[in-house]
Amino acid sequence: MHEVSNDKVVWRQAADFPELFSTPEVRRPNQSSSTAPAAGAPAVSDNDGDIPLQDERDWYYAKNNVQNGPVTFEHLKTLTQAGALLGEDLVWKTGMAEWKPAWQIQGLQTVPLMSSTPKTGHQSDNKLATELVRTLSDSKAWSKFVAFCINTLGALSIALGLATFLFGVRQGRVEGTAGGLFITLWGSLYLTTGILLTKYNSNIERFVTLQTSECLDAAHRNLKSLWIFLSIVFLFFLLNTLVAAIWAFSIGLVAMD
Repeated sequence: MHEVSNDKVVWRQAADFPELFSTPEVRRPNQSSSTAPAAGAPAVSDNDGDIPLQDERDWYYAKNNVQNGPVTFEHLKTLTQAGALLGEDLVWKTGMAEWKPAWQIQGLQTVPLMSSTPKTGHQSDNKLATELVRTLSDSKAWSKFVAFCINTLGALSIALGLATFLFGVRQGRVEGTAGGLFITLWGSLYLTTGILLTKYNSNIERFVTLQTSECLDAAHRNLKSLWIFLSIVFLFFLLNTLVAAIWAFSIGLVAMD
């Protein structure tokens, strides 16, 4: 989503340069390499959750295809706070089964949406990402409330519509049957809208917790589906209103003749 430039005059979107997003080719340090962890370090374990966050210089990180380390965990925290280590950069320490993104390491407060592009007089990307997370976090309670109300209205409308339809069929009343179908249709529209909004809220909650671009992208795809659905509904009823107006106008002309 960010723009890059090599002369600070002509700017292009970073997505135009796929080579910028290549996965770093890093290798785990071993005892025979010059970056080997201290002797006596714990053996590799498949349960990374049990790895202590001690302050020994046994942490490694990979950034821009370059492996760095060993450093202390406090040094990694300083790098993330300064924006020098991003959420998608890889980290590893003795005892971990594999390299992992920094945002998955407990204790590292990373902002994955942060970029290293130069400041251009606007707010920095770090501040922008932080404000985005805060805004979405503050608004998710209201969005959940609206989704709950729409889902409740949809469920009640469907129940009422089906009851009216069955009553009309049993009594042989055409208006009751048609009214029941109409109420059920509206209830289905309400419920579909509520389901799409609920999916959006779920992905926003995941984004606020994990702060990954994948969660934010999924949320916006849910929102896109909601707008498309509502647009179709509005166009349908607009067309029906137009047809009804033309029909009523034509009936009036016939009556005048």
